[in-house]
Amino acid sequence: MKQVKIKNLGTIFVFISAVLFSMGGLFVKLVPWQPLSINGARSIYAAIIIFTYIKLTKHKIVFNKYVALGAVATASTSILYIIAIKLTTAANAILLQYTMPIFIIVYMWIFMKVRPKRVELISCIFILIGMVFFFGSGLSGKGMLGNICAVLSGAFLSIIYMANVMPNSDSMSSAFFGHVLGVVISAPFILFETDFSGTVLLNVSILGIFQLGLAYVFLVKGLKTTPPVKASLVSTIEPILNPILVAVFYGEYLSSTSLIGAVIVVATITIYNITSGKNR
Repeated sequence: MKQVKIKNLGTIFVFISAVLFSMGGLFVKLVPWQPLSINGARSIYAAIIIFTYIKLTKHKIVFNKYVALGAVATASTSILYIIAIKLTTAANAILLQYTMPIFIIVYMWIFMKVRPKRVELISCIFILIGMVFFFGSGLSGKGMLGNICAVLSGAFLSIIYMANVMPNSDSMSSAFFGHVLGVVISAPFILFETDFSGTVLLNVSILGIFQLGLAYVFLVKGLKTTPPVKASLVSTIEPILNPILVAVFYGEYLSSTSLIGAVIVVATITIYNITSGKNR
C-alpha cells in the first residue's frame, strides 16, 4: 500500500510540473522584452531554484561530457523556445517542440545504429504530416522563422533526454549548468530593456521561479517513482493547456489549419507512448 501511495505522489508531481511548464506561452507573451532578455532573467531564477534544491537534498553536482552536452542542449532549448513564442503563436511553438520524439528516433538510428520499429516509422510519418499543417497555415516570414525555431527547440530537447540516460550523466547537474549557461548568454541583453515596471518584473519572476525552476524540480522528483510512459502521457497536458491559457488570457488563437496539426501531433505522440509502453 505504501508503494502505491509513493507512485501516485510521483504522478501528481509530474502533473504539477506539466501545468507549470504550460504557463510559459502566456507569460512570455505578457513580457514586452526581447526573447534573450526574458531567457536571461528567468534562467537566473531557475538556476537559483535548482541550486537550492541540490543543496537541500545534498545532491552531488557532477560534470562530464554528457552533463556538458545536456547543459548546452538545455540552454539551446530554452532560448529557441522563447524566440519561437515571440515570433509565432504559443500553440505552434509548444506543439512543434512536442515533435521531439521524431528526433530521438533519428538520433538513435544515426548515432547508435538502432533501426526504428514499424510503429516508430508510422509515428514519424504522422508527426511530419502534423508539422506540414503548422507550416502551411499561411503564416508570415516572421511566423515561419518562429516555427523553425520551435522545431529546432524540439531537436535540442531530444538531446537532453538522450544525454540524461547516458552512463554517469546527471539530469540535475545538466539543468543547473544549462541555466547558468543561459544566464551567461542571455542576461547581458537585460541591460538594453527599458520597461522594468512591477507587472513586467512579476511576470518574469513567475517564469523563472514557477514555470522553469520549480517545474523542473517537480518533474525530476516525479520521474523517480513514475513509469516513463505514464509520465509522458501525464505530461501531454502541457501542449494542450499552454494554448488554452494563451487563448483565454491573451486572445491568441490557433488557426483552423494549425488546429488540425495539433490534433494529429498530440494524438500520434499519445498513441506512440501507449504502444511503445506495451511493447516494453
